[in-house]
Amino acid sequence: MLKSNWHTHTYRCGHARGKDEEYVLEAIKAGVKRLGFSDHCPYPGVVDEGIRMNYELLEDYCSSVKYLKEKYKDQIEIYLGLEVEYDEQFLNTLIEYRKEFDYLILGQHGLYNALDEKSYFISTDKELDIYCNSIEKACEKGLVDYIAHPDVCLWSYPRIDEKVIEVANRIADISLKYDVPVEANCGSGVLRGMMSYEDGLRYAYPTNAFFDVFNKKKCKIIIGLDIHNPELFKTEEYLNRVKDVLNKSGCEYDEDYDLIADAKRRKEKFLYI
Repeated sequence: MLKSNWHTHTYRCGHARGKDEEYVLEAIKAGVKRLGFSDHCPYPGVVDEGIRMNYELLEDYCSSVKYLKEKYKDQIEIYLGLEVEYDEQFLNTLIEYRKEFDYLILGQHGLYNALDEKSYFISTDKELDIYCNSIEKACEKGLVDYIAHPDVCLWSYPRIDEKVIEVANRIADISLKYDVPVEANCGSGVLRGMMSYEDGLRYAYPTNAFFDVFNKKKCKIIIGLDIHNPELFKTEEYLNRVKDVLNKSGCEYDEDYDLIADAKRRKEKFLYI
């Protein structure tokens, strides 16, 4: 199991299960030394049932994680973060989150618009470009500390083609330009096993199409468990699936990434933080 995991959810997002303390206890049993909670961020006035926590639950989320941080401080380091999407209409909210939380990770689930669920499904070249634009804006503004599942766009994109390779190269360049790592994700992309696409079977993500490029360009690569159920700390099956993808691409990766040190450094670079 990883020594550090920065991608952990709670029941508040509507698609995770288990109590917050169960995540901590199972992480400790698994040998995790640094645990970051990063549930899907809420936006004021937005109800996105089954996708993210409602804004009214944010205070409880923060209080719970801080309580567990203190209770288990002699057994594990716990940090308070969020998984965010870049959305221009909520830029001020994202800036406030940047100030208040230990770290933020970018999980750009498609062409994100908090008021339009259809934006989660990418199937055209134009939509891939918009997806990349959102990632770049979040990174250039210093809002995030790593790019979670950078190839999540391939969940609904039907094939690996020249446009996909172009997008992989663009995200690699963004990662390098703004010194923001990319994540190989152990969540739904491998939990569901191989899926059928126009050009054959593959995991939805992570994909060798992306990580071949990340390896070639020497991007910093980390692994995120993307835990939505504390029981998943008991198995390394999905972690091993991701490692198989990374090894096939020849990638070096950091299993004990010190995200907090990098988060502090990034915040210091931006005046509005």
